[in-house]
Amino acid sequence: AISVNVAQASRGIELAHQFRSLGRTVILGGPHVSLVPELFEGKADSLVIGEFEPVAAEMAQDLAKGQPKSRYVGSQADLSQSPVPRWDLYQNDRAIAGVIQTSRGCPFECNFCDVIQYLGRKQRHKPVEKVIEEAQVLYDHGYRLISLSDDNFTVNRRKSTELLKGLGEWNGRDGRDPVQFSTQASIDLARDPNLISLCNQAGLREIFVGIETSNEEALAEAGKRQNLRRDLVKDAEQIVSGGVSMLSGMMVGFDSDDLSCFEREFNFGMQLPIVNIRVTVLVAPLATPL
Repeated sequence: AISVNVAQASRGIELAHQFRSLGRTVILGGPHVSLVPELFEGKADSLVIGEFEPVAAEMAQDLAKGQPKSRYVGSQADLSQSPVPRWDLYQNDRAIAGVIQTSRGCPFECNFCDVIQYLGRKQRHKPVEKVIEEAQVLYDHGYRLISLSDDNFTVNRRKSTELLKGLGEWNGRDGRDPVQFSTQASIDLARDPNLISLCNQAGLREIFVGIETSNEEALAEAGKRQNLRRDLVKDAEQIVSGGVSMLSGMMVGFDSDDLSCFEREFNFGMQLPIVNIRVTVLVAPLATPL
């Protein structure tokens, strides 16, 4: 079973071919397969399109019979029913950080983002007690760094507050070593000092934020409304001063960019209180509005 995103698509197809040549049954799924399944037709014995949980039992039964279907189409999963991953089956000594997904989806509409195309814009949340159960399982396997692999962890203030309070009550208590969490969020976190403080108290000390660009015209054309008409440097300072370090993504190559964008973004980046800035070129993934 191979899960691929857009950057891994060609390599995923290569691996599928190699395993099929050895007589193995190969299943391809994941973000890019869900968005453009026609690219993967004939490359595997089965394709999983959409979210896996709703079709997992059916696929397991079919595989046990040796009769996998060519396609399985999963609907949006109910995260309250998600089982705890079987970390006891994993070679945990090979990993630096554990992973928990606490929600799926993002309400924003950035036109270069493929996530909202396959997970939706209505955010779904895993119950706090299930997240803590997963954190404890990872802790028992030796993890002290855990990534909360959400697309936008703090956009739903009420849900984020409940979860951060729960993690804060669990983290480092009852003789446990403290765990450091990381996640992704949008710059509008800066508008809520209390939420920033709760992040720090819960051990969520590193957040990746899509800053993207200082070019307001580019932000508008990309539909990145949460970054518009903001002092992005002051917003970043607000987050960092609250005890949360930031990583940021920045991009060049918007339609409104010209050759001056490189110096402009360099000067902008040097004003930000951010050590790790990941600079990329804008691309238009298949199935996105862009």
